[in-house]
Amino acid sequence: ACAAPMLWISLTFEPVTETLSFGQVNLLLLLIIAVDLFRGGGRWRGISLGLAMSIKLTPLIFLIYLLLAGEWRVMARAGATFLLAMVIPFVLFPRSSLEFWTHAISDPTRIGGVAYAGNQSMNGALWRLTQEGGLPLLHILLSVMVLAYAIVIQVWSEGDHRVMVCLSWALVGLLISPISWSHHWVWTVPLCAWLATSSWHRTRQFAVPWIRSLALTLGGAWTIACVTRVIWWFPHADDREYDQSLVVKIIADTYVVLALLTLAFFGVLALTGSSRRSRLRL
Repeated sequence: ACAAPMLWISLTFEPVTETLSFGQVNLLLLLIIAVDLFRGGGRWRGISLGLAMSIKLTPLIFLIYLLLAGEWRVMARAGATFLLAMVIPFVLFPRSSLEFWTHAISDPTRIGGVAYAGNQSMNGALWRLTQEGGLPLLHILLSVMVLAYAIVIQVWSEGDHRVMVCLSWALVGLLISPISWSHHWVWTVPLCAWLATSSWHRTRQFAVPWIRSLALTLGGAWTIACVTRVIWWFPHADDREYDQSLVVKIIADTYVVLALLTLAFFGVLALTGSSRRSRLRL
């Protein structure tokens, strides 16, 4: 009942419109990753993920999901596809490939700069909060904590919530990446759709009223943030991000803040389900 309206609303999401305006492949990557992660078995499962990893490195985060899920064959196929897809460009275009992997990949200034408002990663938020260079040690610490938390979410889920666990890893990948441009955040579309549909149909995990209310609140906050393009409200580019007040910086980091809150909600949801199963076993 709510899937169709959600689809139309998602076409106005900032990550979607930015992806389309820049001619990026993020929506295609989302689709082929979802094919591998959300479907059941199959001898070809993992190949799509491997191709996605060869196009952009962020999907590498899903290898941790497959590792914890014990899906060894899928993980092996994804890894093999990734390596093969990486070797072919080196054979065909050795000079360009070498230039990319030794220089271009570590040079964010060629596409906007780390502190640019469009970089909605924890690293970008830390750069904007402080000054150029950010806080590398704090970024590493936060990344480790977020990674560990995502592992806990998956372990607590005990096989339930496949979509939620995959979404949590998508958010983690975007948060810990040094650069996560706003058009990379197309994962907000399936996230909002899942929150809305799960709450609407009152699935087993969303049967508790306060959990359903939290889910709807989060989904609403994401929708408002993406539709209103809140991260672009304030002066940006040319290092003007450094000159904003603390409140403005927090608002400009909306994707980062909402992602952390969403992960916190996922942890509560996984813990609630784990506690319920424990009571049933007793």
